[in-house]
Amino acid sequence: MLRAWAQGRSLDTKRRRAEDFLPLALRDGLPGLFDELRGLARVHSEHPGEDGSARLLVKLADGQTVEACCCRATACVCPPRSAVRWAACSA
Repeated sequence: MLRAWAQGRSLDTKRRRAEDFLPLALRDGLPGLFDELRGLARVHSEHPGEDGSARLLVKLADGQTVEACCCRATACVCPPRSAVRWAACSA
């Protein structure tokens, strides 16, 4: 379930539907679970780089923020205003 959520995929696949293998109580709770997961973080601002990368300022549900550096093949998450942020994100 978490893998499907993280990858933005449906729980239903070509081979089987969620109702064929998930218990009813779990299926009934999925809408609330997915609402809670969607509320964990949201992109507050995006700053594209000249090299095709992007820096995202992500606001968490508790009000804190983290910076995510998205490059073509990799991504990292760093606390904002961190002294090691640029070294870690540019590696």
